[in-house]
Amino acid sequence: MKLRICLLSVLVLCLLFTSNYSFGQDETVVEDPSSEYTWGSVVSVSANEIVVSKFDYDTQEIIQITYPVDAEVEIENAAAISDIKEGDMVDIMAVLKGDQMVVTSISVDNEDAEEPVMENPSESGNETELSEEDSNYDEATGESLGDLSNVSVDENDQGIPVVQ
Repeated sequence: MKLRICLLSVLVLCLLFTSNYSFGQDETVVEDPSSEYTWGSVVSVSANEIVVSKFDYDTQEIIQITYPVDAEVEIENAAAISDIKEGDMVDIMAVLKGDQMVVTSISVDNEDAEEPVMENPSESGNETELSEEDSNYDEATGESLGDLSNVSVDENDQGIPVVQ
């Protein structure tokens, strides 16, 4: 009896390991037809529609798509829809309303926007001279770390740095 159970167990294990059947979930991605995300360059924009030029990966061509704009559209990186200009790069989220995709969110890509300019401390009168011993401080807490000349960093057997 024990021999039959062992042989049956071995047979079942062999079948499991050699079969092509997967017990995991299918990883098929199902697109939600009720929403659409796209990005591209603005061709034209008004209070009630936006035309975007984008690359179509299916046809391998640049196409223009016209979307109606929801009255309560959320706009990011622009004060109003009237601030969006031809040539601006935008990310658009549209949802199905009735029989058409309507833009509910527009994010303007501000890569060309000027970075905020940091004030030069010497011009502001906040310049502070640091001595050599003041240069060893913890920037997060502002506390001095003391003399670091005899500190060494080695790696443990897993390759993780260790301060000695």
